[in-house]
Parts: sequence; structure tokens; C-alpha cells
Amino acid sequence: MSRSTEVERQPDKTHVKIFKAGQGEKENYEGLYPLFGFAEWCGFILPVEKINPNPGGGVDYVYEVIAPENIVFLPDGLVTMICSDFADLRERLKNSSPGESPLAD
Repeated sequence: MSRSTEVERQPDKTHVKIFKAGQGEKENYEGLYPLFGFAEWCGFILPVEKINPNPGGGVDYVYEVIAPENIVFLPDGLVTMICSDFADLRERLKNSSPGESPLAD
């Protein structure tokens, strides 16, 4: 991934920006699912993967946002969140805070 995983820390955790990845970023991405883009949250740049849960049927995509290494989404302690759409993704990030993973070195 060519984007930095951290940006200047935002004073307000409700600042969430979602943006599409460039073609080169998509081609070089090594995640489990195809890269849609990134979410800027609490000073981190998070990859957002695009998942088609029904590949044989419709095109109702869901999006998975992935926490940075050694970080979890609090209060749930999750390392990824599956979101039904961008509004859901934005709302869930706004209601989360970054926390240190209990598995961090």
C-alpha cells in the first residue's frame, strides 16, 4: 500500500473521510478482498475492502474497514468492521475510538 498509515492526528474523532484508491494502489494491494479505497479516521488511513457477499447473484457490496497493526476499534475490540454501506462505515467509525490491541508486542 503506497499511502502512509498515519496522517496528522485529527482533534475530533468524528472526522471521517472516505476516498477511492487509485488504480496503482488497487493493483498493488495485498489484502484478502479487492481494495475499494481508504478511510481517514483519528489520524489513521485505513484500507477499505469491497466485498460481494453474493457473487452468484446481485451486486449488493459490503465494505470491510481494517484497523492498523496493533490497534483495535473500541469499545468492541475489533480489528475489522463489516459495514453495509458508506453511511454505516462512517457512523461506526465515528462511534469508535482507537485502542491498543491486547496482542500487541
